[in-house]
Amino acid sequence: MPEAASYTEQQIAFEVELGNHHSEAAAYDLLGDIRHAQGLREEAIVAWTTSFQIFQQSNRTEAREVQEKLDNSAAGSAHGRSE
Repeated sequence: MPEAASYTEQQIAFEVELGNHHSEAAAYDLLGDIRHAQGLREEAIVAWTTSFQIFQQSNRTEAREVQEKLDNSAAGSAHGRSE
């Protein structure tokens, strides 16, 4: 799965260069999913937060979906600390 993260990071750089904010945000969302699957929670949160901010600035409905991932990640973290 490290290759998936690397390809996604390349995609992000490409979309930034093109100025394609929607695809950039979608790639950050995907990177967050990949990092989460890899067990890299903090890196996932950083990627999802970036995705959320871009989607929100563009008034995209996808922002809600990414916010749910952030909320779920926070809830999982709070649950883990209480055990």
